[in-house]
Amino acid sequence: MLYTRAFVLIILLASCALHKSVSTGAVQYQKAVAAYESKDYHEALRLLEDALPQLRGKEEEASAHFYRAYCSFHRKEYVQSSERFKYFYKTFFRDPRQEEALYMRAYTLYPTSPHVELDQATTRDAVRIFNNYLHHYPDGSYADQAREQLNMLNNKLAQKDFNSAKLYYQLNCYKAAVVSLVNFQKEFPTSSYSEEVAYLKAVAQYHFSEEAQDREREEQLRMAVKYCQEFIDYYPDSVYAPVLSKLYTSLYAAQELKTPQKSK
Repeated sequence: MLYTRAFVLIILLASCALHKSVSTGAVQYQKAVAAYESKDYHEALRLLEDALPQLRGKEEEASAHFYRAYCSFHRKEYVQSSERFKYFYKTFFRDPRQEEALYMRAYTLYPTSPHVELDQATTRDAVRIFNNYLHHYPDGSYADQAREQLNMLNNKLAQKDFNSAKLYYQLNCYKAAVVSLVNFQKEFPTSSYSEEVAYLKAVAQYHFSEEAQDREREEQLRMAVKYCQEFIDYYPDSVYAPVLSKLYTSLYAAQELKTPQKSK
């Protein structure tokens, strides 16, 4: 009988402690929301961190994580904020704020995109997530903003890759220049650099054909003729067109001389 009473007492104490813990978590959460609405993001974040362990499995848990991600955003802790929106998106997949969380996961990385001359890993992450958002929500609430921001980030990546390819050309590394310029055209087919890229590719290919060994030179020469022809077809009124037209004529004539004539 004594053991039974002791066991019941332990259960009651544990139940009271649990109830107190949950109540404390709910109170902390409400205080955190009030602090957030007052734009005291430091205090809101502190209260949310205290409340979250006690809100596990409770109705307020998703909102607490959502507020926490926004607190980090407003505190300009952008990478951390992105990770917290990612956690929300992957954990609370039935929550109506899924779309907003996915958009914010990309948008929080947007301010961290570095200067064009620096490594663009963060920019590429943001581009990937913006594309993911537009794939899932092509007509979503944030679709227009996402497209605009994605376009700006893609322009930065295009400038970065263009500068690298052009540097190969300026350093007379013509084979590397051609490879880089071809890859650029595949990745950024509608870039504002497209005309200059096509011009540089043709000229770089011409110089590369001159450097090629005899057994490879004929094939490289054909590629130079092809790139010149492509440029003239796409940009007949370009300032570069006269230069490449002249180069095309000379290359084509040289190619004809190398082609074995059929016997009559």
